[in-house]
Amino acid sequence: MSVVTPTNTKNMHRSMATRLWTLLGFSFVYCIIVVFKPFSPAQTLVFSDITGYGVPMLTASWVLWDCMRTRRETFAAGAPREQQARWQAGLFFGLGALSFGVGSCIWAYYELHLKVSCPFPSMADAAYLCCYPCLFLGVLLMPNRPLPLTMRWRVLLDGCMIMTALVTFSWYFLLGPLILAGSATTLGMLLGVGYPLGDLIALLCMLIVTVHNEEQSLRPVTWRLGFGIAAFVSADVPFAYLTLHSAYDATSVTTVGWILGWGLISLAGAALLRIDPTEQSMSSQRTSAPPPLRVWRALTPYLFVPCVAALVVYSLKHRTASTLDFGVYIGSALLIGLLLVRQVLSILENNHLTRQLQEAYSEMEETNKQLQNLATTDGMTGLSNHRDFQERLRVELSEAQRHGTPLSLLLLDVDHFKLYNDTFGHPAGDHVLRTLATLLRDAIRDGDLAARYGGEEFAVLLPNAGSDQARATAERIRAAVSAFDFPNRKITVSIGVTDISIAGTDPEDLIESADTALYAAKHTGRNRWVVAGDTESLISAA
Repeated sequence: MSVVTPTNTKNMHRSMATRLWTLLGFSFVYCIIVVFKPFSPAQTLVFSDITGYGVPMLTASWVLWDCMRTRRETFAAGAPREQQARWQAGLFFGLGALSFGVGSCIWAYYELHLKVSCPFPSMADAAYLCCYPCLFLGVLLMPNRPLPLTMRWRVLLDGCMIMTALVTFSWYFLLGPLILAGSATTLGMLLGVGYPLGDLIALLCMLIVTVHNEEQSLRPVTWRLGFGIAAFVSADVPFAYLTLHSAYDATSVTTVGWILGWGLISLAGAALLRIDPTEQSMSSQRTSAPPPLRVWRALTPYLFVPCVAALVVYSLKHRTASTLDFGVYIGSALLIGLLLVRQVLSILENNHLTRQLQEAYSEMEETNKQLQNLATTDGMTGLSNHRDFQERLRVELSEAQRHGTPLSLLLLDVDHFKLYNDTFGHPAGDHVLRTLATLLRDAIRDGDLAARYGGEEFAVLLPNAGSDQARATAERIRAAVSAFDFPNRKITVSIGVTDISIAGTDPEDLIESADTALYAAKHTGRNRWVVAGDTESLISAA
């Protein structure tokens, strides 16, 4: 397969821009000539007919040539299926433009060579009508990401509402009159009806194209398709209406809609073939989530409701033909039914989204709790970490100062822990720390806080606990650790005890006071607790 380089990409963009400006140039020149008519009517007709089939055939040749040039690498072994789908879609867009060019060529043959109006029906009509299935197949083959089920139903109902409204209008102004006017042959009547139906299919394609517009890599394709479909439909509708009333002029400015429309559709096919597979893959990953619902897109189906209502009022006022009026009433009733179904679906979808938001909110709260626990909990022991201890200490000191309640602090350290680690290994030391955390939790009250202060050092914060309660807690902890049957050898702790009546309410002073008491316990025999400033409270190991 060919390698896409920055130079190749730049050349491809330059080539596409050249083709686009060429198409716009032809369209502009055509408008100038048919509007200002600088030539005779016969010369203007020649120019109009030649441009009418020449430009679509030229743009079709561009995309068909690109298809031939890229066929081998597109269908090579290992080629992505999306790339093959893009190739097929581009081919059908090119065939659609070619069909229109062939039909215009046949039309020009009758007018320029035979000097007669093109009969109806003729081979030109067969070629023209082949454009619509080519366009429809090309749009369906465009690769797109899967949509959620609810969004599929919403897009389907929106499309049905728009198509129902358009069919109702088409029935009243084009389809109905064509059928009621009849034709010399059944084939002629079917072909006459085929054009408005084909335009409705084209508008359905335009609706489908808007779904692709959220994909970044397809936007150069979708805007060409959208404007191209709008251009040739805007030429088809006045052509059918004027032909029905025998007022169509072959050199009218509406013809530029066909030239510009099928030219843009051809360029959309060429743009599909030039999409870098890597770029589309990255774009699909970026847009893997469901596309956001645009306000204008959600409101578009509802905008047709007042339009159909106005048509109903118009038909009731004029009552031109009972068959046409009856078709309008059927279309409006069907539109109201689809509107009700759409509203029910919206309610169900909103309820589903509400449940999803509630579940997501619950999951978010749970995640926040987990993150908060990770931020405030020591991973090894499950106790509060140093950061959480400092925050809780400041809060409890503020509360004690505000309400005049006591507050005590214990700092404890595992005796000879480094020697234990060096002798029995770090896993054994970790087991001691986890066991000590469990013993601390069992020895304190529910409102107290046990934290790992750092390494083998722990802190216990005792709100609403005076000196006597602090001494009792320290002894309970010392005794529990000393009595526990640790693996390898006996483990003891030294504890420093202080409270705000001794050290004051400054956090640093309180911690320094407890640390000084812990230092005294370490240097007076270990396996004991010492109250800051109270040398009489030294207790020997039991």
